[in-house]
Amino acid sequence: MDISCSTGISVNDEVRLQYLADIADRQAAKHEGDFMECGVYKGGTALLMAYALFRNKSSNVVHLLDAWEGMPSPGTEDAGTTIPAKFFSDSSEKEVKRLLKNHGLHSYANTRKGWFKDTLPKMRGPFSLVHIDCDLYAAVHECLSHILPRMSPGGLIVIDDYGDTDCRRFPGVQRATAESIADTDWVVTPLGGLRDQSILLSRTK
Repeated sequence: MDISCSTGISVNDEVRLQYLADIADRQAAKHEGDFMECGVYKGGTALLMAYALFRNKSSNVVHLLDAWEGMPSPGTEDAGTTIPAKFFSDSSEKEVKRLLKNHGLHSYANTRKGWFKDTLPKMRGPFSLVHIDCDLYAAVHECLSHILPRMSPGGLIVIDDYGDTDCRRFPGVQRATAESIADTDWVVTPLGGLRDQSILLSRTK
């Protein structure tokens, strides 16, 4: 699937979409576990992840977690973030399901509507790929706290809107990531992007 199918749906730029599509394809080929996305919005990146599973004839699925009620209010750790509460509320679970069905990929995805505190405890893993796109400190911290112990041996985590040293529109994302992987064998690899930067989390051993 060409990333052009997602460019009009996702707020991610083409560079980040291509990185995610390539990583999803490699991870799907390993058949090491399910995929998961935390922060789905309209389903543009979910589409790429589901297609990777389809393309590799995987028996795994991608779990799509979102409240579909917009973003919660930023916390003190997110000082400098300009995105207001309820932003990204112009989407729905029904819309995402319809998108996946229109592309024949609905059997490779499960939507999980609700806030992460309610949906994450039901996710057991193991996960071979997780995409985190939730912009705020508390959400990223909550996701990583649950996900890190449940990753497959070769599992990878892509975190969106991490930023770089010159541009951090979502400073809470970097802080939550640093705190979550401190004293672990997980390391950060920059992936790049045109507007904001994604990173890859992988194990050193």
